[in-house]
Amino acid sequence: MKKVLIVEDSELTREMVKDTLSTKGYEVVEAKDGLEGIRLAYEQNPDLIILDVIMPRMDGISLCKILSQGSETRDIPIIMLTSRTSSKDVKKGLDAGAVDYIKKPFDEIELLARVKSALRVKSYKTQIDFLKAKLNELSTTDELTDLKNAGYFWDYLNREINKIPRLKKPLSLIIIDIDNFKRVNDNFGHLVGDRVLKEIATILTVNLRKYDLLARYGGEEFVVVLIDTDEDGAFKVAEDLRRKIGENVFKENGKNFHLSASAGVASVVPDMPKNAINTISLFERADKALNEAKTKGMGMSVITPISYDEDKFENEAINKV
Repeated sequence: MKKVLIVEDSELTREMVKDTLSTKGYEVVEAKDGLEGIRLAYEQNPDLIILDVIMPRMDGISLCKILSQGSETRDIPIIMLTSRTSSKDVKKGLDAGAVDYIKKPFDEIELLARVKSALRVKSYKTQIDFLKAKLNELSTTDELTDLKNAGYFWDYLNREINKIPRLKKPLSLIIIDIDNFKRVNDNFGHLVGDRVLKEIATILTVNLRKYDLLARYGGEEFVVVLIDTDEDGAFKVAEDLRRKIGENVFKENGKNFHLSASAGVASVVPDMPKNAINTISLFERADKALNEAKTKGMGMSVITPISYDEDKFENEAINKV
């Protein structure tokens, strides 16, 4: 049952609107003036609001502006009900946020038609908003693991790094690679490999803080962004995650097997040279650490230490141009 809030100081008009809508199955909530209308709009969360323009304590135009700007009420369609029908008055109501206008005395058939139309438009908008949110989620989510994907990771990392000079807090990045993962695909097939990656994603998720970002970067590589965490703290996290993966028993057709992981760690802190606090530099240092872990025999975490040599970063920037 759809709920309609009628805000009208005339008891006779309220009763007429209520009778008209109730016969068609609508639940009607009544308010005698604008201030009561605000309270009931938040308390009752109606599907639609019908507002009189001229009311005591707060007129309908002012109330419409407030409701159309409120975070909890802005999506509720508003129909203005008034004896003022000049183009200027209609424009005022529509500019305030109303979706439609009905003149007094109203025609019952017209009222029902406009209410039905406003609710139908709201339903379409709700569906569109849902689909937009779903598309946005799909565009930022890894299809296999349901983790965030590489595109989202880069956007997120860039946003957080830009906050460092203002927040004065460190940030760390861990790149995790599953060692010799190709053997899993070769020995058991890609379907098993996919299942193992999902299992690893779960292991990583449950061993991180809720506000840490975990994303699948691609293949068997995962990235972790740790807010307000220095390189020592990040190294401990990397080692813990690596250990959890190594301790896990993976099973397939009665066979048990273990996997190891390598991790590269890099951090940025507020007092580093400004040209060193950037997304690419941080990623390259973490990637360099990961490559070092791989060449040293895998199954370990390596840090690329923070450098405070401003000339070094200036030279690197020049070489990249």
